[in-house]
Amino acid sequence: MGHSPLPHNMHKAITNLFAYLCWGLGFSQVFHIVPLVIWLRQQRYMSVMRGVIAGAALFGLLGGACFVIIFPGMHTYVIRR
Repeated sequence: MGHSPLPHNMHKAITNLFAYLCWGLGFSQVFHIVPLVIWLRQQRYMSVMRGVIAGAALFGLLGGACFVIIFPGMHTYVIRR
């Protein structure tokens, strides 16, 4: 294994920061998608509403997959913490 120029605790802090930012990006989507979907339903734009929901679901799935690829084993780290 290579030697990292950062101390171990700094490396953990940076990893945690990126992990929480990636998780937060998907979670913060709820705060603008839900009101948009409610408004679209009230305006009877059903096809647009379905597209927004499909796009949000796709974004969530891709975000989750990238999170697992970039941070393998993070779920066990958080649990053991």
